[in-house]
Amino acid sequence: EVGVGGGYSGGFTGMGKTTHLHPARDYNIDRQLYYLHAGGHTQIFNAVKAEARLYTNYDSTDMDGENMAERRGLIGTRYRYEYGDQKYWGRDTGLQIKTALPLGEVNYFTLGTDLNYKQGYWKIRDADGDVIDKTMDKTMTTQALYAQNETELWQRFTVTLGGRFDANSRSESSFSPKLGLLCRITDRISLRGSAGRAFRAPNLSELYMPTWQMVPGIPFMSNPDLDPEKIRSYDLGVSLKLPGSTGLKLTAFYTDARDLISNVVTGGVMRYENLSKVETDGFEAAIESAPLPW
Repeated sequence: EVGVGGGYSGGFTGMGKTTHLHPARDYNIDRQLYYLHAGGHTQIFNAVKAEARLYTNYDSTDMDGENMAERRGLIGTRYRYEYGDQKYWGRDTGLQIKTALPLGEVNYFTLGTDLNYKQGYWKIRDADGDVIDKTMDKTMTTQALYAQNETELWQRFTVTLGGRFDANSRSESSFSPKLGLLCRITDRISLRGSAGRAFRAPNLSELYMPTWQMVPGIPFMSNPDLDPEKIRSYDLGVSLKLPGSTGLKLTAFYTDARDLISNVVTGGVMRYENLSKVETDGFEAAIESAPLPW
């Protein structure tokens, strides 16, 4: 089975007049988005499942309005408003391939790859056409390979062991393992738990975008020295099948994030920075029921 799809959306927003510059001038934003994807899946020898997906997206933004400009003087660096044009466009193209097959009587193995290419362009000019700050014209590639195996033991336990390796052209490589366990204590009670590690490289905007204003009056800056995010996560839960068609699920979770990328305001300037450590914990509860017979 094969499928192809795509689309386009565009919009123009009139933001009114500039508020910090005189005389007041038009403040407009024009956005466009194109996307195309194709995919398919098949089954070989009634055992091996294979699927693939190819996609490409293109989005652009053109804005006429107020921009924050960095101006150096005798008493240091100052930021002021200047009227000008801000143009951004980005392209995101990728290929995903995955195969899955049983290995013996108790194992089910999945192997896949995820290839991605990104390109970003961002330029801000003043009314005379001169570039404000710097121009972003960068590319980024990511190659990932992942594998996972599910093992059924004595019809009571399911052990899931997996891993993913990411190689990024703008950051370091990383291996992310994951372990999961499902224990069916009875037909109505089951326990589950998992532990894993995740990785996210900083994107092109976080690394290289020119200075602009996201919050009125505050310059917003990129940071080419960002480190990738590294997250360790753990969860433990129980599922109960109550009389009738009602089920109850309880899950507790904990995450430990290192070098989380966040917007930090220091000295009146907002900048992407790595946070040394962020911990999150909590629980979730859900009840499911089918009160109607259909």
